[in-house]
Amino acid sequence: MAKSVQRLLSSFNIVRIFMDAQGGGNAIKDLLGEGYNNSTPILDMDDDSTKYKHGRRILKMITFSPTWISDANFAALSLLENNRLRFPNIPRSSSEIEEKLYDEVRLLKSQMLSIIVTETSRGVRHFDTPKKGQNKDLYSALILAAYGAKEMAKDVENEEPVLETSGLVRPHRQGASFVKQYGGVGNDYMRSAVLQRRL
Repeated sequence: MAKSVQRLLSSFNIVRIFMDAQGGGNAIKDLLGEGYNNSTPILDMDDDSTKYKHGRRILKMITFSPTWISDANFAALSLLENNRLRFPNIPRSSSEIEEKLYDEVRLLKSQMLSIIVTETSRGVRHFDTPKKGQNKDLYSALILAAYGAKEMAKDVENEEPVLETSGLVRPHRQGASFVKQYGGVGNDYMRSAVLQRRL
């Protein structure tokens, strides 16, 4: 699995990895962190013990608590309802790879449809399969991805403008306006320029 993650990193511009901390997730985290197979180490963003270690700090470990599961399911639902999460059509070519991928998508849909929501007397929602031990790995990966998309969207919305030593800078988000540079150098002065703009 660590090799699969590394292959994806070499093929795509991956900026964040969300991984289940249970079920072997920590073992994969350790392999990625040590740079398994002579690769660039992939480090946990929240692990202070690797603060000064060289590597790509893009890994976010997630513990599946009832609250997190509920939030992640509603994040996935929101993406589906707003047409921001789409599934592919049946492949029209005779490509073996496309057919295999489409089979995975059908399996994912089947797992999603098998999830039953129950609520405790305290109002805590549980999302689970009707019988214990039924496979729901693809469903779990989907809600991890939906949660990750939601978190990444928050990061973009909260992005601070980058102030250079001169000129105007506009953050990359809808409706953002240019910010006039107030002069001076150093991070403290830059922070004060951001505060002045917001007051």
